[in-house]
Amino acid sequence: MTSPPTTLNLHLRCDRWETGKNPDVEALACVVDRWLLRAGSRPLDICLADLTEGPLDAPALRPLLQTLQRHSPRIGTFCMELYPNDFSLFEGHRMEFSRLVELSIASEDIEGSGPILRTFRHAPCLRRVHLSRLPLGSITVPREQIEEFSGRGCGAEEYLDALEALPKLTTCLLQPYLIDYDRDELPIITHTHLRHLTLEESDDEIFGFEDDLDEPRPIHILSFLTLPALESLELDGTQSFDGEILRAFVERSSPPLRKLSIAYDSGSLCITGSLDAFLLLPCLEDLAFGSPAPKLVIQFCSLLARNPSCLPRLKSLEITNEDESLSLLKVPSWVQEVGNALLARGRASSSLQSVRIVLGGEFTEFRPRKSLDSLMLFASLREKGVKVHFGTKDISAV
Repeated sequence: MTSPPTTLNLHLRCDRWETGKNPDVEALACVVDRWLLRAGSRPLDICLADLTEGPLDAPALRPLLQTLQRHSPRIGTFCMELYPNDFSLFEGHRMEFSRLVELSIASEDIEGSGPILRTFRHAPCLRRVHLSRLPLGSITVPREQIEEFSGRGCGAEEYLDALEALPKLTTCLLQPYLIDYDRDELPIITHTHLRHLTLEESDDEIFGFEDDLDEPRPIHILSFLTLPALESLELDGTQSFDGEILRAFVERSSPPLRKLSIAYDSGSLCITGSLDAFLLLPCLEDLAFGSPAPKLVIQFCSLLARNPSCLPRLKSLEITNEDESLSLLKVPSWVQEVGNALLARGRASSSLQSVRIVLGGEFTEFRPRKSLDSLMLFASLREKGVKVHFGTKDISAV
């Protein structure tokens, strides 16, 4: 237990109690109660983990839950690791969450219809909900007021249902599992308020099963979304992203997208098909590629140089590839392509403010004479007022 100046944090892990011994939960509840009373009216951040994983059963935990019930009006953040079979622990305790703003629950996979946790149905200030391996339908919250939601470890269908159930959502992170081959029949859903979206579909999840699978990778969940208010989009975890999916999404959504990030940290990112989606983003200001394949960078630079109207408001471009094979010891050829494309673009557009190229290795490996052409290009950009970083994560050679 710690007591910061403005908020108190209480973190209890019941699995740390030694099996075979019976801890005095009533004494612990009394200590917690006195400590919380001394804190006055300061808001509380509560984290409960593995309530029934230790030597305690549900009746033994009652004194501790009663203490939490007494102080529940002060709880601002509630974090739990809870198995569905343990949902009933809270049903007998009428907690008042009048100040609860953020709720996080990590559970285990639920197949079919499981128990429903109703403890948080009356929480007038609740705005942020984060669920791991637990569908939204397994908890009761005031859905019409939720503004931020993250979900990890459930199927794409559950997350499409969650988006439809949260009409005021503005920020969302989804990490659906990929052993999920019923996506072909999913409907396209529209959400008119969502402004910031992160989609993490990890290809690493299915690589170990490839030899046993008869079907290709499931369709990316972006294929089923129409988001006309979207301002920022992050796509992470997909090694070979279908450019047609991004183009179709942009066409049907017409979003005022200002920030786009596409990354794959476990290898070389590819975008198959065309890059025409980038021709449909007139509002885009920030663009980032994480670990792109050289072919992707060269294709993008060619598109940028050939089309003066491509990304007319682009202010910031970041390309990060910390693969040791692409270090400053041997600067990849695509770096020069980037410099040439941006300089050519500068003659038609003055919107660019920042370019950041990050490579792997140690800065001491850098040999300026071997990369003089690239250095000259980025030095020219800097002379034109562009903020340039070309080097390792922390040190720039320009």
